[in-house]
Amino acid sequence: MNENDKFIRKTISNFGMVQQQQYEKGIKKYGAPFNPDHFNQREVSAHAFEELADLLVYVYGMSEKLSKQEQKINKLQTSLKLVRNEALRESPDRDRINQLYRAALSLTDVHMF
Repeated sequence: MNENDKFIRKTISNFGMVQQQQYEKGIKKYGAPFNPDHFNQREVSAHAFEELADLLVYVYGMSEKLSKQEQKINKLQTSLKLVRNEALRESPDRDRINQLYRAALSLTDVHMF
């Protein structure tokens, strides 16, 4: 099993848990699970549209948070470069400074997208 298989299995498992929680939440809130026969087509469509609108708000919020994290990472990388350059001017041990710089820089190497 490769890493992608593990990710897919974990995703499916997580979806199942969330779906069960949503099912229980719906019963608690409405007294019964969702039944499309209790609504006309327009009502089902309206409910789906409302859920989609909520999803878009969450996805946009996630995008905003990712942008802020990327900005912080970029600032950190710039600061690391400035510190390295200053250290290189003051220390004869260039190899050690560059080694430390690469190690610190690797901590900011996150895969956003």
